[in-house]
Amino acid sequence: MFLEENTFGAIEKYSIKDVLRNQLLIVHSLENLNGFKLNVTMFIREPTAFRRNLQRVKPEDMERSGGYYGLDGSFLSSLANKMNFKVSVFQPIDGENFGYVTKKGRITGSLADIVYGRAEFAGNSRFLMDYGTDHIEVYENYTQ
Repeated sequence: MFLEENTFGAIEKYSIKDVLRNQLLIVHSLENLNGFKLNVTMFIREPTAFRRNLQRVKPEDMERSGGYYGLDGSFLSSLANKMNFKVSVFQPIDGENFGYVTKKGRITGSLADIVYGRAEFAGNSRFLMDYGTDHIEVYENYTQ
């Protein structure tokens, strides 16, 4: 979906199967979200995500980080600035932090917020692991 400059639009989600069937879905690199509000799931995890200000931070950076300091808050603020989006930050609905998949297939934590569509972005840095299910697609970004 292509949007005109300075307009609001929609976010479309595609499965791996959709992209494999039609690779033109992802040829346009996404650079500007035009102020679109993204729901971000994030929780306190020192030393990378915390609420107390240990250094001087600009008010606009605090707004873009949803009130989080540390590496994760700084990353979220920088990403929101670079890609021009606003954030609505909330803690994982079920109170679990990162989350996991139970033996019965129930998903918890911020992982569940992403999988069940409550959030578009998880703000805490994490290690990637195999969750033992094919219902979760993980994308990794490698840069040089």
